[in-house]
Amino acid sequence: MEDSWKASSGVKLNYVDLAAKTELVATCHYWQRSPQKSRESDEDSLKKSESGTAAVRRGKRKQIIGADEAGYGPNLGPLLIAASVWDVPVDFNESDFDNLISLFAAKPYRPDCKHIPLADSKKLFSPAKGLQTLETGLLAMLGEKPPTDCQSWRENFEAGIAASGGEGLNACEMPWYDNLRNQPIPAVQSKEEVRRLSEFAEQVLSDQGVELPQTRFYLISEKKFNEEVTKLGSKGQLLSLQTLRLVADLLSGGPDEIEIFCDRQGGRKNYMPVLSEAMPEQWFQEVRISTERCTYRNMLGNLTIHFSVGGDSFPPTALASMMAKYTRERMMEAFNSYWAEQIPGIKATAGYPVDAARFRSEIESEAKELQLSPESWWRMK
Repeated sequence: MEDSWKASSGVKLNYVDLAAKTELVATCHYWQRSPQKSRESDEDSLKKSESGTAAVRRGKRKQIIGADEAGYGPNLGPLLIAASVWDVPVDFNESDFDNLISLFAAKPYRPDCKHIPLADSKKLFSPAKGLQTLETGLLAMLGEKPPTDCQSWRENFEAGIAASGGEGLNACEMPWYDNLRNQPIPAVQSKEEVRRLSEFAEQVLSDQGVELPQTRFYLISEKKFNEEVTKLGSKGQLLSLQTLRLVADLLSGGPDEIEIFCDRQGGRKNYMPVLSEAMPEQWFQEVRISTERCTYRNMLGNLTIHFSVGGDSFPPTALASMMAKYTRERMMEAFNSYWAEQIPGIKATAGYPVDAARFRSEIESEAKELQLSPESWWRMK
């Protein structure tokens, strides 16, 4: 990894600075017991049959990290890989998210709704549905509290560009992304409604000892995508490596235990080689290998990672999916706006193969005039 990265503004971000940001994401925030629980005597606590309960009362914490992507299939636009980090009590498990069923729902946003739209981004967004449901759920979960300007998405975007690093990975080098950082946040939802749902989410999560999650992402530009696929031999290998490297960047010595959930990537069933390459300092062993899930645990026993079929419906993974999709959609807005200025009347594209071929045929001659080589904007696979 390089010692520094150049952000789109031209400001140099040192590795130390980025590491500090990453460390901040992974910092353990201790959950304060509710008044009712704090009134329980120490003797009552000792009578608890489950050791995990006692561990929570000593302030031990756990991180649950979900990772997912957006833009794996298209020929146009960037690939985004995102992760969400949830700080929870140490005995909080995968099934405990069922207790939050009243908070999360894969349902459209409605004015004065009593749920946070949170699900695999494909269930919350389509060109016909628009951005409102996806944006509302994401910004509410990021803890955005207008009327001050929403900052978390902007901070994520800047950190994502910086963390991607290296020549070609800064997608803002392309002319269509010049105005990306000036896009309004939120784009379609009111700030008041984002604040209402954010406060609602914070309260419900707090009742379960869970903090509002943090998110980060890696941005892989069209040009860098082509370079890496050529070097690695497949986009599946690129996705696996970059996903695990993002997760590795979020790890720290803060929590007592870390559990990571990733969506199963293609037909891959053996993740040991990419785990070894992305996290060489960890020594993993297989825990479970099946058609539904592959699970690995490090030798210390404090880091577990799952690769699951349909894993993007799990809240931490779903939030990562939403972050990646929202960021890509905002970038595609900038991409389509640029080409609409160059070729008035051109129909916008989402970048997926069939329509991408149509779009390419319509912009190719203009791109040549602008001295934009195909490998800088057309993804080979």
